[in-house]
Parts: sequence; C-alpha cells; structure tokens
Amino acid sequence: MFMIIKEYYNKINNYLVAHKLKVIIICTVGFLLLTSFLAYRLYIYDEVSTYYDSGQYSEDDIDKVIEMYEDADRFYGFKDMSVYVKLYGDKIVEKYCEKEEFEKARFFAGDNRHLNKKALLSKIDTLEAENKKKKEEEYFNSLEGRTERLRKYEKRNGIGGSNDSFDVINTVFDNLFTYDNKLDECLPTWNKNSVYKNMLRQYINDVCGPGDYYYIKLGTINKSKQTINAYKYKNYLEKEYNIDVNVDDIIIYEFTYVSDKTTILFDNQINHSAWNTPLNIVLFKRSDMWFFGGIIEHSFDYSDATASNNLSNYIYPGDNSYIGLIDEEQ
Repeated sequence: MFMIIKEYYNKINNYLVAHKLKVIIICTVGFLLLTSFLAYRLYIYDEVSTYYDSGQYSEDDIDKVIEMYEDADRFYGFKDMSVYVKLYGDKIVEKYCEKEEFEKARFFAGDNRHLNKKALLSKIDTLEAENKKKKEEEYFNSLEGRTERLRKYEKRNGIGGSNDSFDVINTVFDNLFTYDNKLDECLPTWNKNSVYKNMLRQYINDVCGPGDYYYIKLGTINKSKQTINAYKYKNYLEKEYNIDVNVDDIIIYEFTYVSDKTTILFDNQINHSAWNTPLNIVLFKRSDMWFFGGIIEHSFDYSDATASNNLSNYIYPGDNSYIGLIDEEQ
C-alpha cells in the first residue's frame, strides 16, 4: 500500500515539476474563479436583501419579485437566503392574489421545493375568499347591486304609491306624526323605514315648530310655478340614493303646514299657539304611480344648470350617511 502511494506521489511530483507554469496558471485561474464566485454570491445576497428591505417590491411588477426569489433560491444555503426565499415566496403569492390570479399563485406555491406548500395554499384560499367577499360587498352597495335588490324587493312586495299626486300630500302630512304605516303608501321603497321618517319628522319640528298636532291649511295647496326636470331628478336619485329608476314626471306643490300647540295657563285657561309654515314639496312619478320625493329646503333658480345638477343641496331630508334602505337592510 505504501509503495502504491509513493508511486502516485512521484508521478504527481514529476508532473508538477515538468509542467510548473501550466500548474501555476491553472491554480491562479481556479483561485480567481472561486473568488469571483464567492464575490458574486455575496453580491446576489446583498441585492436580494437590500431590495426586500427597501420595500420597493410593493410598487414594482411581480416579475421583479420573482427574479429576486429565484436568485435567493439559487443560493439557498448561503447566509440567511432561506429566510428571503420564504419572504419573497409570500410576496409573490400576495401579488398574484392582488391581481386575482389565484391559479397562478397555487401553481407557484406547489412548484417550489423550498416553500411550505400547505401554508401557502391555505393563505391563497383565505385571500381568495376575502377577495370574493369584498367584490360581493362592492356589488351589494353599487348602483347596479342596489337597483337589482330594489327590483327584487318590489317584485315581492309591490311598488306602492298613489294614482293621484294630490292624495300623496294628504297621506304623508296627515299621518306624519300619527299613523306610521300609512306613510309607507306614498313613500318610495328606499324610504319606507324609520330612519327616513324620523329625519322627516325632525325637519318639520325644526322648521314648523313642535306641536301637539299638525294639519294642512285648507285651500293653500297649489302647484308651484317652479319645476324640476324629471331626468335631473333621476340623476339626483342616482347620486343621493345610489339607485337607478325611471322618473316619468315631477310636480312641486306649495301649501301651508300648521303646527298647533296647546298650553294650559295657570288659571286653567287654554292657549292655542299655531305656527303657519309654507312648504314646497316634490312629488315624482314612476310606473304610473306618484310618490313623495322630499321637501325643497332652499329655493333656487331652476334655469340654473349648476343648481339643477345639485338637487341634493336643496331637497330635504338629506344626510351624507343616509342613502336609503332596501329589503334586508330594513
């Protein structure tokens, strides 16, 4: 055995002596290549770690994030590259899910040996479910979604309304503070709720004064010379209530609404205090039925295009937090 080792040693030694220059060149090149590789590996690590820590991946295209992931995966065993492989893997899955490319996310999660496939697939399922729920909520509250729900509700429960616009005035203002359910006959579907009715009552209390009872002053009901374009009112409903319904006609009525309060004086005499308040109300017609459409709070020039395009500034009740309630919301 010793002789065999000695024989190989002599052969190697003779080769090195005979090819000294060649050996020096090979060793030098090998050293340079190894040094370059080590430097390159360190450069890749710095690039991967710096890019992730910078947070720029949140703005860049997914291809850049994938490139960083592949570089980290290529040097998996170097330093803490394994940590960056996982971090970039998570970001890639998130980016695919942000773009709603859930199948690409699943393929990526299952096609990479250094990632926790089970954990990533569970994360993808969660993100997909959240995305679906978000879209359902967006549609639920969108113009299309609310209008679809309105039509379904009215198909089941009817549209309501009155054949005579004049009757709407009496139905609403004779029952505003007494028979709550009677109001529903002439309120549009999206306003058949206690929130709207209480807003309306509060407005009457504010402008007409609190009273023991209210009544319309006979002989004061007249059609106003002021008008609102039906198309403009349709746009108002879209903007204010986020619903799309046809509006066939508009009538504005003016009348005097009386708030009567009874006070018992110290000598048991009864004193009646009455406040006479002029009101202008909007009635609109859809599907051949008339509905209460609000109270004109501030008069304005109806020929002014700017004003007529912003009816929500002039028609009460109005509340930024209130956009009407439909079906299951009631």
